[in-house]
Amino acid sequence: MGFDLKSYAQKFPEVCKRKFGCSYNLAALEKRFAPLREGQRWLAAKDVVHIFQPGTTPFGKYLPQPNEKDLDKSLCAFHITLEPLNGGQQNLVLRLLKVFHNVGVVSLVLRFVHPHHFGIFSTPVLHLV
Repeated sequence: MGFDLKSYAQKFPEVCKRKFGCSYNLAALEKRFAPLREGQRWLAAKDVVHIFQPGTTPFGKYLPQPNEKDLDKSLCAFHITLEPLNGGQQNLVLRLLKVFHNVGVVSLVLRFVHPHHFGIFSTPVLHLV
């Protein structure tokens, strides 16, 4: 038996439709983040802000959206690339935490840049783990 997380992920569009009145195209968001995944450019504040747009995802209702101007300054200073993972996941998470100071926001970014390697976490979920 066990916990079949994949079956719950498949129900996400219908749950969103019932709860928020619309569904979200998360695959399109993953595609938008492909240049980051491939190391073609640095992470920018506009990328993060896009995740929080009401028409893009429902996560802005549950996680704090970083201030775009402050985030832009930080990301310009750190020049964070999210290129293909080669075992450096822990260092990447730690670098992102220095910028975002919130594990939920870090997990959102990583979930859409590297959807096969990361999930979305929140502080309450981490306390359970």
